[in-house]
Amino acid sequence: MRAAWLAIAAFVLVAGLSWLPFDSYTPLYETRPVNGVPAGEIVSEFRLVQRVRPPSAYADAGSAQPCFAIRFATYARDNTGLLQVHWRQGRHAQSWTVAFEDLVDNAYRHFCPGAFSSRRPFQLEVRGVNGKPGQSATLWLVEDTRLGSTKFPLGHGTPGKSMALQGSTRHHVDSVGIARIDHGAWLFGWLCTLAIGIVALAWCLRDTRR
Repeated sequence: MRAAWLAIAAFVLVAGLSWLPFDSYTPLYETRPVNGVPAGEIVSEFRLVQRVRPPSAYADAGSAQPCFAIRFATYARDNTGLLQVHWRQGRHAQSWTVAFEDLVDNAYRHFCPGAFSSRRPFQLEVRGVNGKPGQSATLWLVEDTRLGSTKFPLGHGTPGKSMALQGSTRHHVDSVGIARIDHGAWLFGWLCTLAIGIVALAWCLRDTRR
């Protein structure tokens, strides 16, 4: 009997992980994925700069936290090393160090500066830290240069394209917000799933004791 209750408690605990707060991103604008090419491995000598000009016509961030995102790629392999993303807008600047291991292949990585005006131009710079050939990630370049064009100060790479970028807003969703998803439909579905799981688990455990 004790083992049965422990199994049910473990199931409820795992189901409860669905209530952990998370961040949700809503796109405002992004580059079109036209003729995308990799920028080259972000090895230690890699350096890429772009001045980004947000489009004049798009939904304002309002009271939400504005962010930008860069689409990275891992060559569908495990990489080791670090890259840095530097952001500057007027007198405000911020940097992030990202491990290649934390990147998802062909996916956006979001960055949310503390003092970010979503409508004003800003400058981005991506630098390699300690990446080695054959073990480094990359980022996507596209022909859609509405948001600006890339420069390679060290001469490596293909200039005249744009980083695959996205402007977005970040919304923090807490447990109360999770319960309100789809006007409570998510909560109802979660409760039904939990009840069915407990009943099925209890039934199976009862059969094993026979």
